Amino acid sequence: MKRLVKALLFLFVFTFLSSFFSSPAYAQQACSIDAPSEMQAGGQLSFTFTNNFSEALDLIAVVNPSGTHAKKIICNLHLLPGATSSTMQPDVVTKGALYTSKQVTIEIYRDQRPGATRCDQVWRTEGSPLCSRTVLVKKEVEGDSCTIQAPSILPNSNPVFSISNTSSATKNFSIEAKGLQVYEFPLSAGSTINVTGQKPLDKAGDYTIVVYENKGHDANFVSIREVACKGIIRVTTDTQQIGRVVVAAKRAFFTPDCCSTQTKQAANCESLSKLDKGIQTAIGCVPTNPETFINWLLRYTIAIGSGIAFLLMIWGAFLIITSAGDPEKLNEGKETMVSAGTGLLFIIFSVFILELIGVRILKIPGLT
Repeated sequence: MKRLVKALLFLFVFTFLSSFFSSPAYAQQACSIDAPSEMQAGGQLSFTFTNNFSEALDLIAVVNPSGTHAKKIICNLHLLPGATSSTMQPDVVTKGALYTSKQVTIEIYRDQRPGATRCDQVWRTEGSPLCSRTVLVKKEVEGDSCTIQAPSILPNSNPVFSISNTSSATKNFSIEAKGLQVYEFPLSAGSTINVTGQKPLDKAGDYTIVVYENKGHDANFVSIREVACKGIIRVTTDTQQIGRVVVAAKRAFFTPDCCSTQTKQAANCESLSKLDKGIQTAIGCVPTNPETFINWLLRYTIAIGSGIAFLLMIWGAFLIITSAGDPEKLNEGKETMVSAGTGLLFIIFSVFILELIGVRILKIPGLT
């Protein structure tokens, strides 16, 4: 009975430790960012971040709109354990930066030189960010302020189509289409304009017409515009299709095969950073970045290994209880318990070894 009590106590302690080390709370990032997953171009980005670590951290926030040089670095951020920063509204996210960017990446780094006056990412940060968040910039969301009627045509014909302003106010539109020079024109509410392309379309296929609503320029003379409507001109050799209007389907905002490893939700593939990109599978969002994938794989491997060791301990305890004095069964149960306990010890100590060597000494990216 005493051996059984010791075995069960041993099983309880190691099961508790293994569940702790393999739990999301232990495996979570040192910080978390609270920011919208998407925002409208021209808006103001606001975000906060929380220190999930067990000690105070000196941090640097880097806000970077993709495709621009308008990076913003916020230094000298000191957070106590469990504390949340004040609301950040970086001035980098101007209308110009947003309208030339598909996404804005927020990254939080450990500050290697806290208190220094020079605020420079390369000089003050090392390795991968502690946490990151990608905000999708919705700059080409199709609206409903106009409609396009574009009849199908034969090859080597000039495109002819009409644009109607379906809104209740005068709009300043511009057109982008193959065979047509880009130009700007005002269109009053409820009115229609007929457009003829200057160049013929010689090859069969579908050609997209995009009508933008122009909203002026920002301080950097970058055009501020939104997609008002889209249409399709079909060039075909089928005479029965000539004159028919092809309805353009609205662009799907999300693609089902990509997902965010932070939010676990479907996301536009182009909007995700390397560290945040994943593929949606039957077992959840699997990271595609090697650094993030290793972290994800280790977490699940430890959990599965701990679960197997737990089941083996239960089986060993069952053999001991039902041995009924049979030395072979008793020894088999003991060996099973010892083997499972040894394996569990290896799993637990592997976490400490990985933390000591991989993170603190070698500083392997993706393990922080």
